Amino acid sequence: MDASLPPTKERLMRAAISTFARKGYKAATVREICNKAGMKNIYSINYYFGGKASLYKQIVELMFAAHAKHLPELQPGASPLDHFKNYILSYCAMLYSGDELSLDTIRIFTSEMAQPSDFLSELVARHTKPQTLSFMQTVGEMLGPDVPESVVRDTCISIGSQIIYYSYAWPVVTAVFPDHPGMSAYHQQLADHIIRFSIGGIQSIKQYYSDSERAHK
Repeated sequence: MDASLPPTKERLMRAAISTFARKGYKAATVREICNKAGMKNIYSINYYFGGKASLYKQIVELMFAAHAKHLPELQPGASPLDHFKNYILSYCAMLYSGDELSLDTIRIFTSEMAQPSDFLSELVARHTKPQTLSFMQTVGEMLGPDVPESVVRDTCISIGSQIIYYSYAWPVVTAVFPDHPGMSAYHQQLADHIIRFSIGGIQSIKQYYSDSERAHK
């Protein structure tokens, strides 16, 4: 949540996140959100956010902008491996180390992936694409010049899929593994596993294309 928000506006946004997460954008009503925020004036959302649609868009934009705020700045001269680890550790912490509010934002994100809003492509262009291209550059440097760009792209998508899988499949995970400790306790271990697993995959891909390049010479 944005710490700069006034208390009333923050209460409304928290209430909206909870309501949208449980009921979806279309079914959630302004009255429900205001009641959950402890506010009697149903026009408060219009006053603070410009309406229900604008409030929802602001919430989704906060979600898409969140990783950049969680990404620690590394020292100049940090290696591609340092940037790689930093990206994965911060992404797992952002998604899984929070409270019920964090779980609600994951529910909203999952809903957006199933039924994208009209503005989603705009937010992806503003937030997700620059981060993804930066991560692709890092992974490309680790893979080396022999690896095609399409393979760099697919490697990044594979890594990202490991990170977000639990957010989509948590009900299935807990049904299959009822003793799982929960993501708030597990996100660091998950990040460490993804780093080790992905570095192994990157080394294997790099070796494969290095061998293929030699075979064609």
